[in-house]
Amino acid sequence: MLTGGLWKGIACVIYFVIYGQLEGNVLSPLVFRRTVHVNPLVVTLSILFFGELAGLVGAILAVPTTAALQIGIRELLRVRRERLHLPKTPMNTPTETS
Repeated sequence: MLTGGLWKGIACVIYFVIYGQLEGNVLSPLVFRRTVHVNPLVVTLSILFFGELAGLVGAILAVPTTAALQIGIRELLRVRRERLHLPKTPMNTPTETS
């Protein structure tokens, strides 16, 4: 703003606000889905929930905590399925190439 003029400064602010919103609400959940294998909606909701519950620290810890909970629930369901002698259901696991 100091060297480029008022309009360039406003354009810069608008760009960074739009970029921040796009990255935080679209790109991050998609990246988390591919790396942590958690649904993007669950990622977004967990960030909102833990962020409201514990502030910035909660928002930072939301994705690993949600992924750990998901793994724990899957293991509990697997053990339960084995105890009840139910047939295995195919998991939505990513392929080696993707």
